[in-house]
Amino acid sequence: MLKEVVDQRTLSLGASHPDTLMSQHRLAAMYNYHGKVDLAEQLNKQVLAIRTTTLGTDHLDTITTKENLATLYNSREDYARAEPLYKEVLAVRT
Repeated sequence: MLKEVVDQRTLSLGASHPDTLMSQHRLAAMYNYHGKVDLAEQLNKQVLAIRTTTLGTDHLDTITTKENLATLYNSREDYARAEPLYKEVLAVRT
């Protein structure tokens, strides 16, 4: 159902609309929760790229997506990819 919401919002609002991105962000979290980590990673990367371009690197939504991606890498024990993202998040939040 959430996938259909994302598809509909993408069609009606556009791929870079904040509501579309929030829906994609939630879909990525659902994918991760259900063990579909590859889909979650792909979607988080997509949302992060758009949010970075449209909102900037220091925006809360961008930082939240970056942290979610770092957490996904951490759960895979891919510390080499998780650590730089966590450091970027920490630098903005402190």
